[in-house]
Amino acid sequence: MDGLERFGTRSVRGALGLASVGLGAVALGRALGAADPLAAWASGLGAVPLGAPSGIALAVVLLLCGALLLGGRGAGFAAAALAVVLLASLLLDHPGTLGANLDLGLLGAALSLVSLPPLLHARLPRRLAALLPETVAGGGEPAPSGAQKLALRVGLALTFLLSGLDTVTRSGWYGDLLTATGGIGGWPVSGGSPTGLLLWLGTGEVFLAGLLVWGPPARLASAIAAVLVLLDLLALHTPSLLAAKAVGLLGAAVAGYCWASGARALENAQIGWLRAAADASPQPTRNGAGPQPTAPAPRGPDEQ
Repeated sequence: MDGLERFGTRSVRGALGLASVGLGAVALGRALGAADPLAAWASGLGAVPLGAPSGIALAVVLLLCGALLLGGRGAGFAAAALAVVLLASLLLDHPGTLGANLDLGLLGAALSLVSLPPLLHARLPRRLAALLPETVAGGGEPAPSGAQKLALRVGLALTFLLSGLDTVTRSGWYGDLLTATGGIGGWPVSGGSPTGLLLWLGTGEVFLAGLLVWGPPARLASAIAAVLVLLDLLALHTPSLLAAKAVGLLGAAVAGYCWASGARALENAQIGWLRAAADASPQPTRNGAGPQPTAPAPRGPDEQ
């Protein structure tokens, strides 16, 4: 694993650890009766009812997973546990709302970090073992497999796709969210209303979802996704469930940029009709008389 891939792995691991700690803190606060300032827009993992005792158990799991991810030791096991918790949350709170849509991106990020101890990895079927790397002795960073890189990008793509469609169909709801945070809802955009900007943003997110999955522009799409998530964090600027999830998505987008082949894949792309046209066109010569026959190679002493 080269330096760029290693930086991407550490970015998604650190961001996912911070997100897990933030989600655990919000869940613990809600279990103790402290309401999230953006609770009306928050859903998915961490959005437990106020005063629910189950929130304490969930907070302990999330805080432990976050500590292991930030510490590096046991990060593969912590990522697997976090992926199970996210999957269970998605089964209970189906995607379609903002918080649950963000959980899809976090799920892809968690799956991209899962690694197994060598003994357990050796007992897996060969095809399944190829999807998951082994845990590196000494707490090193295991290289993610191709399937894990794809899982991260697919999770981000699903988040942007569903959130973009939701933004287009419910732009007023998102405008109220921005107004509640004091973000761009108060800016003089589109006559004092952010509706026009939100419609453009939702359309761009839907288009970006396709670029995240399709091969060559995945690096550029990941960079754009990181910028959009960072702007979302600046617009929220409120410690909340949504902000914690956005931190995890930011690390996932940075990892997507570092892991994608990007320009190299675009440079080496096999475009059939262009290659066929290039092979069929005659090669010019110095005097413009067309291609000249190639002189035979000189024979060696054994061939004469």
